[in-house]
Amino acid sequence: MLEKAPQHFTNLHMGLQLARRILRRRTSENKQIFIITDGQPTAHVEGDFVYLLYPPDQRSTVATLKEAVLSVKEGCRIATFALIEDYLGMDWVGFVDQLTKLTKGVAFYTNSAELSSCINESY
Repeated sequence: MLEKAPQHFTNLHMGLQLARRILRRRTSENKQIFIITDGQPTAHVEGDFVYLLYPPDQRSTVATLKEAVLSVKEGCRIATFALIEDYLGMDWVGFVDQLTKLTKGVAFYTNSAELSSCINESY
């Protein structure tokens, strides 16, 4: 019997790669990447393959964090909007915090119904 794969994956790694590629061609000094997510990375790219890993796997986290660091080295600033419904009950909030600290970025913690009411962390 085949197990069903979850329908949705969070491929922040590929999103950062694409953003970096687009921003690399821009001459502007103000390059920003905005990440809006409701989960930690559950997918990443290695060579010609996309790995969909659920439950979340450290390999996707490491690949995403490496890509984020490359983005910052190329002059991009990263802001992350973590859409959470229950701040204390979400284990993946630690990933957003790790990403924000590593990139000296900005994180906004809010829920989808109240985007105007958020907690902001900046490093």
